[in-house]
Amino acid sequence: MTLLLRLFILVAVALLPAIAIQSYNQFDLHRLRQGEVQQQALGLAKLAAAQQQQVVEGIHQVLIALAELPAIKARDPEACSKYLLATKQRYPAFLAFVAVDMNGRSFCTTGGKSVTVAGRTEFVKAMKTGQFAVGEFSIGVLTGSKLIPFALPIYDDKDAIAGAIITALNLDWLAKFIVQMDVPPGAAIAIRDRNGTYL
Repeated sequence: MTLLLRLFILVAVALLPAIAIQSYNQFDLHRLRQGEVQQQALGLAKLAAAQQQQVVEGIHQVLIALAELPAIKARDPEACSKYLLATKQRYPAFLAFVAVDMNGRSFCTTGGKSVTVAGRTEFVKAMKTGQFAVGEFSIGVLTGSKLIPFALPIYDDKDAIAGAIITALNLDWLAKFIVQMDVPPGAAIAIRDRNGTYL
């Protein structure tokens, strides 16, 4: 074995601990960075969930107010439609408002067209539970827009369910709302419904 080869082996053996320490430090740094990224992603997901909950709660409160309107309780189509249209213009997140009877037939709409929601998930849930209900992702028949519908029962003077007030959240509006969140560079937020559909 030549002197040069022995010297090379000696230097390589001497460097092995330093290489091992450097490799471990890099691995540890990568692991810490990965943990930071995961914590950041979790924080972002919690923020998005809280924002989404606020949006849904806002929709719930608007429907509660509308369900108490005398024009809706009295089923006055002209006064009711006028008020619903004014509300829709004030809130761009909503695609439409519809007041329906127990059979799901509209008696008041923002679009002026008669609709039936009898088989819609949100209407069926609201009628069955007597509570605020969230529907499923769909494309609006009249608007062609992507939406999530919501329904709240309307009660008569004897506290019996007399129908429902229904609205639809415009998912294009929701996308713009999410863009305004403080998302770090390189990060993205995606929202899926309970069926796994990306909204």
